[in-house]
Amino acid sequence: LPFSKISGEEVGYVAISSEKPEPKILRGLMEALPPLANVMGIGVSPDGRKIAFGSNSGIYIYDIDQDKVIQYIYPEITGTISLIEYVDEEKLAVVYLSGDLGEVSPITGYYLSEQHLVIYDSASGNQIGVISNPHSESITEIKSIDGFRLVTASLDGVIKVWDLSGNQL
Repeated sequence: LPFSKISGEEVGYVAISSEKPEPKILRGLMEALPPLANVMGIGVSPDGRKIAFGSNSGIYIYDIDQDKVIQYIYPEITGTISLIEYVDEEKLAVVYLSGDLGEVSPITGYYLSEQHLVIYDSASGNQIGVISNPHSESITEIKSIDGFRLVTASLDGVIKVWDLSGNQL
């Protein structure tokens, strides 16, 4: 099927197939997970070679090319991992929610829980910095802008930009 025309000339074609591509099963990842582990939050490195994901026991960093977990981060903070984002190849941002329900938000009607934004060195697993309760509402999204700044958004519509230069928050 033609997908674009310029001055009446066809410039390309799209192949349509009814076959579904088979996803790659990450066997090394499955073997590393403890039984009944839940995957909570997932981030992909900027070069696309590593996947970081949270479980109920910590953070795993998986190398796609080697098909194995290359790093495990045992968090100092307890709570449920809700979001993970690579800031750059060496820094990982993780949002934790505590299990304790707080008061009900007058804005959203959801329960508020304590949250922490933690930055890790993804190679060593060391915690670089932490901010407790960076938003008044639950963080719904985190994105790296350029390896030095991180954007967070929360349920109340507030967007914040964090400067991560100098390995600190």
